[in-house]
Amino acid sequence: MVWASALTAVAVWSLLAWGAYGLVDGGLAWFGGNAAVLAERGHGLAGAVGAGREFGAAVEGLNAAGALGALRGILKPLIVVIWATGAVALLAAPLLLARLAGRMGFRGRY
Repeated sequence: MVWASALTAVAVWSLLAWGAYGLVDGGLAWFGGNAAVLAERGHGLAGAVGAGREFGAAVEGLNAAGALGALRGILKPLIVVIWATGAVALLAAPLLLARLAGRMGFRGRY
């Protein structure tokens, strides 16, 4: 029964990680599509308050597509590492809890 619960927890954990993995692509694609619009509006606002040249130079030097690609390259492996760590912890929990219960003097079937 304990192992069935652990496997169910791993399945739920895997579905959450899969969803997060899919959201990285969608979220970064949405942000990438809106980055130029946001930068242009920010440039207009900066011009209105008198900081147009400095902001314009900063926006031109910013490579939003490259930064988003790098962020995607970091987030996807990070999600896999977090998933694997959580899966190992969920599968090790029954063994560790049984050992801890034995050391504390609890006897019986768990």
